[in-house]
Amino acid sequence: MSASDLDAAGITDPDLRASYEFCRRLNATHGKTYYLATL
Repeated sequence: MSASDLDAAGITDPDLRASYEFCRRLNATHGKTYYLATL
């Protein structure tokens, strides 16, 4: 999610916003392979 998406969703907590950004980068880097490895 982009910062504007988080703003639109009303997510203002800095830790939660950082977590969303971390997950976005993790998914962008590893995509489905990360998900499948966790099954």
